[in-house]
Amino acid sequence: MRKNDTLIPGCLYRLGLLILTCMLLGGCRRERGPVFEPVTEAVTELGQIKVSGKPCVRNIRFRNSGDAPLKLKGVRSDCACAPVEWDLSRVIRPGEEAEIGVSFELEPVARFKRTVIVWAEGAEPNMFAFHFVGSAYADLYWQPQHLTVFVENGAERKTSLRLFSKEPGFKASAVYSDLENVEFAIRDPEKEGREQSIDITAGATGGSLSRRGKIVVTTNMEGFEKLEIPVLIRESRASGV
Repeated sequence: MRKNDTLIPGCLYRLGLLILTCMLLGGCRRERGPVFEPVTEAVTELGQIKVSGKPCVRNIRFRNSGDAPLKLKGVRSDCACAPVEWDLSRVIRPGEEAEIGVSFELEPVARFKRTVIVWAEGAEPNMFAFHFVGSAYADLYWQPQHLTVFVENGAERKTSLRLFSKEPGFKASAVYSDLENVEFAIRDPEKEGREQSIDITAGATGGSLSRRGKIVVTTNMEGFEKLEIPVLIRESRASGV
């Protein structure tokens, strides 16, 4: 037998050991790339939240558990009432944690559910859904929170304001405003209940195209005897008027 014939099997044996050792020690580990790892649960129960006119703010927390930089290519909520805050140009380094801000504009309803979808660039999986559920309530709430009325070409414009109370004996008794050429009418003024509507009629004044003021509503509810609701009236006029 030639000398080379004995060397070849030994070399193959040592090469096999080297490959096996490399695999066991992780020396031949394939790079993972960016990995979006949620820290916030897929479903977050917010419990009961009192509506105060200010948004409810929460965060979606995550980390990059991969070995390459991570970027988000999209963050979107299922409702315009839940805007998200995230800079798509931001880069998350391996091992770094970050938060996506979410603001919820809530109305006093029995239950609500808001969903935020996140897309991670180059990660697998690359899409994640986060759900926020809870109940919203208010001692007294009105819709819309900020009233805007558009008056076109001098024509009167009608709209309405709705008031919701947790107390069954709620009643609005009077409405007035510091704005010119604005009239009000309480629907069923003698009725008491959890909800009441106020019809509003706004007309043109021929003055400023934009008028800001307030509507004042007096009620029989303790702590809410006098509500001040901001109002914006915008006028549009035909060309040449």
